[in-house]
Amino acid sequence: MKKLDNSFNKFKTESGISQIFIIIIVALITSGLASAGVWYWQQQRIKDVEDSYKTQITKPKTTPTPSPSPSVTPSGAANCEVDLPILVFTPGGLFTEAEKNDIKNKVTEPYFDYYNENGIEIVTLSIEKYAESERPAGYMYNAFSIGKDGVNTGWLFGKEGEELSYWFPECMDACPFSDKFKAEHPEVIEAYENVGG
Repeated sequence: MKKLDNSFNKFKTESGISQIFIIIIVALITSGLASAGVWYWQQQRIKDVEDSYKTQITKPKTTPTPSPSPSVTPSGAANCEVDLPILVFTPGGLFTEAEKNDIKNKVTEPYFDYYNENGIEIVTLSIEKYAESERPAGYMYNAFSIGKDGVNTGWLFGKEGEELSYWFPECMDACPFSDKFKAEHPEVIEAYENVGG
């Protein structure tokens, strides 16, 4: 009888270990399947978002514009050239004249002069003023520039509660400044050198 009891206990112990092992295997498989399902669902969501953005982007139609014949050209149309760059303050009602002049003197004029001297023609520069409740990291303004050659750039400037500082270029190596630029914008050179330029 003792032999029978030992065999039963041995079977009971082995079967308990087997049951625990089976439970662990089932739990791992279930976790793996759930993880795979979540991963697949996330990939589908990413694909759906990418597809929705692709449908929102439209490419401009590139059709050649025929030049009007001289007999159809309205008088004065030949003199209709736009001086570049175009400076835009947005929203216009938030800027005072003094504020616009300060931005022109310290930011936009040096910016235009520097890039024009370096052969980069700026088409437009948009200066956006943030409402007080929307200022990122305390900056009052966002500048966004579009170049004729397709170079676009943007930056934040004008820390709240501080005097507006002069714009200066950020270069990988030393920035090239012409003698003319140095003479016209000494404050820019000083600001550039103060940050280790």
